[in-house]
Amino acid sequence: MRLSQLLEFENIIVQCHNNPDADALASGYAVVKYLKAMGKNVRFVYGGNFEISKSNLKLMVSDLSIKVHYVRYQEQLNELLDIDKSILPDVIVTVDSQYGEGNIQKFEAKNIAIIDHHQVSRALPKLSEVRSYQASCATVVWDMLRQENFPVNDDILLATALYYGLMTDSNNFSEVHHPLDMDMRDELKYSVSIITKFKNSNISQDELRIAGIALLGSEYYRDYHYTIVKTDPCDPNVLGIISDMLLEVEDVDCCLVYSIHEGGIKISVRSCVREVKADELAKFICNGVGDGGTRAVRHFAAILEAVAGRGSAHLQGRRVVARGGGGGIGPIVAAFTAPLPLIARRAGGGYREGGGVAHFRAHVRGLRRDRGLAYHRQGDGVGIGIAR
Repeated sequence: MRLSQLLEFENIIVQCHNNPDADALASGYAVVKYLKAMGKNVRFVYGGNFEISKSNLKLMVSDLSIKVHYVRYQEQLNELLDIDKSILPDVIVTVDSQYGEGNIQKFEAKNIAIIDHHQVSRALPKLSEVRSYQASCATVVWDMLRQENFPVNDDILLATALYYGLMTDSNNFSEVHHPLDMDMRDELKYSVSIITKFKNSNISQDELRIAGIALLGSEYYRDYHYTIVKTDPCDPNVLGIISDMLLEVEDVDCCLVYSIHEGGIKISVRSCVREVKADELAKFICNGVGDGGTRAVRHFAAILEAVAGRGSAHLQGRRVVARGGGGGIGPIVAAFTAPLPLIARRAGGGYREGGGVAHFRAHVRGLRRDRGLAYHRQGDGVGIGIAR
């Protein structure tokens, strides 16, 4: 797909994934810049349960003049585009994500277009440009702008956004291997001072406190070489920062960092061994309950939606089944806890319990004692629910 193919539409929504990161913001910003220059009625949005709160991203939005809107309802799109409520937007263009995935709120439009750099997990619409070999979506958009002879370097704020998007999504360029990623990194005329400001504002004082307290309470499982950390509610990107720190610890091969929010659980999964792929593990943990997106190794989003009331859940194979009272937090805790001892064993593309059953049950008993959760057997499954 070429960006010029979007010019047949008039009322356009550009949407990035929930809890946007720098790459998502940069990619959407660039697409909007192009479409506005072509005279289109276009707005940049994101959905989900949480607004941007991470300090460097808030700086990015303000210092680069990125006009991005947090929306929850379909009607808000019409209000932003100033069109009648009975009319759907002509097209929604998803950037750094794929329409229908679990990490992007679903809105309706007459047409769908996708610009992304993640693995393809479902059928793509006719209007799509997905390059899974690129280190960032910003690179994909930059190359598409070049194809349209759009003067990126004439706008230092745009060039800085694209540079920062690639930098953050490639771990400070350490994961840049494709020539196109290297070309963009070397050719963009960005603001060094703004990039330095962003780099020095990656975490706030409150987030530093949250991370410090969480790390002090980390749980390390020596036999399986993994660590679990629970944090206070925080921006999901902070979970990634904690995960990155944990992987630098001796004998930690995998880690799972999570926080319980009003609307569900956020998780970050990391792995530094070939035997355990972070995206596979994240999907396995959330199987039957939610979707962590197609690339949970770096992009983790809202996994679970809490339901009102109390109840319990049990594990049947890989599926968490809720029982009674609408489920409450039981399915959430069960989905998080049940697969943990399976991290160290992979077979045939999946995970198996091996000798981890006793360890798992001990872990659940600890949850019961420490967090007020009831534990019970249900046939061959395990049940977890709020203690009454």
